Amino acid sequence: MDKKMIILLYVCSILLMMGCQDEQIIEELGLIHTIGYDRAESEADEEKLLLVTVSYPLYHKEGLPRQTISSTSETSKEARMLLSRQTDKHLVSGQLRSVLIGKELANEGFWDVIDTLKRDPNIGTRVKISIVDGRAHDLLTKKYPYFPELDNAINSLLDKESKLNTIPEINLQRFVKDLLDDGVAPIAPIISIGEAGMITDGVALLRNDKYITNLDPFQSRILFLMLGDFKQGDLSIKLNNQKALFSTLTNKRKISVNTDNPKKIDVTVDIKFGGYLLEYQGDKDLFKEVEIHKLEKEIAAYIANEVDSIISIMQEHKIDNLGIGQYIRNDLPFEEWENLNWPESISNIEIHPKITVDISDIGLFSK
Repeated sequence: MDKKMIILLYVCSILLMMGCQDEQIIEELGLIHTIGYDRAESEADEEKLLLVTVSYPLYHKEGLPRQTISSTSETSKEARMLLSRQTDKHLVSGQLRSVLIGKELANEGFWDVIDTLKRDPNIGTRVKISIVDGRAHDLLTKKYPYFPELDNAINSLLDKESKLNTIPEINLQRFVKDLLDDGVAPIAPIISIGEAGMITDGVALLRNDKYITNLDPFQSRILFLMLGDFKQGDLSIKLNNQKALFSTLTNKRKISVNTDNPKKIDVTVDIKFGGYLLEYQGDKDLFKEVEIHKLEKEIAAYIANEVDSIISIMQEHKIDNLGIGQYIRNDLPFEEWENLNWPESISNIEIHPKITVDISDIGLFSK
């Protein structure tokens, strides 16, 4: 037999053996896709324990059944060791996709959890962070007839809804960045547990690592306009006896600050957005340009009122999830910024929305 052929057969044999070995190793791994963190119930009030729940697929020829196990401990790292004792799989976090924080734990603050995640070199910075309206453990252990592969369903749901601008796309990197920035506070999507499945349910507004309040799904879309993050999707607007549905929305945001008098800082949030008018119900004749301009002004006034409401929520709770503090900080000397005690002083700031609406198309006819 030719020497080259012998060498080729030898190499192929080694590769086949390596392939079999890799398959065997994969079957021995518990590739964690989702982790849930909750405040554990404890008889002692002073004892603060974590309930950690992990979900990972079991690789078998007949499919991908899912295994969910939980453990209670004082720290997430300790819980990880206890979880490992409950399975014959070697648990690894290199495939982690989603981190779910139960609402009770979010109310108390969960920096320890985030700190542990960001220190783990095996966990990527694109892991999604979400708040569960309830317990993360309940969401991960409930049986969903329409979601047999729950881990994929959670990840796909968050991906889809963030692209439609109903929830923010918050990964570990962005969350930590906002958390450590004294000029902005983090936000996170909220997932609720429904009777038949899961549902995204607006946005959580945080101060540092603590859940403070939330915005409903409609307010969340207005928040994206305020953040300048609205790049596609639909927005339905009701104006008295009129209803307008925008599609393919795009927007720009500009924040201007006047800090000439540090005791009376003035902020303008300039928002411009436009899109196609996919549907309109009302008494305006939109074949006339003057009527289109009237509708644009009415929608702008409506959006300005909604923006004012969200600003009032943030001023009431003394949180800055818009990043207004970043602009003020950049315009003030360091000592004056420190004396401002942001975001406690946000309630003393005059914040004015300026909204411009552009209806680029009304369906069959464009302007």
